[in-house]
Amino acid sequence: MHEVRPRIQRLAACTYVTIRGNVVELATNCYGCHVLQKALDCEDDIRLLIVSELLLGDPAKTLINKHASQVWSKVKIIYDSSQG
Repeated sequence: MHEVRPRIQRLAACTYVTIRGNVVELATNCYGCHVLQKALDCEDDIRLLIVSELLLGDPAKTLINKHASQVWSKVKIIYDSSQG
């Protein structure tokens, strides 16, 4: 049981390194958007990375893209649930 948390932390760090710089490309991909939606369930650092890259990239492009809009929807769900 004690080994689970370090494994999760290593996986989160690996995920962060892998998706950094590739968020917009992943978001607009039919499979990549699912990866990002799952990653949004992880640590706050990964959430911040995803949202910041979507905002710094081309928000208009990702908001109207049928795959990336699913990622934005997940971001909104997480934000709404954190507001109470």
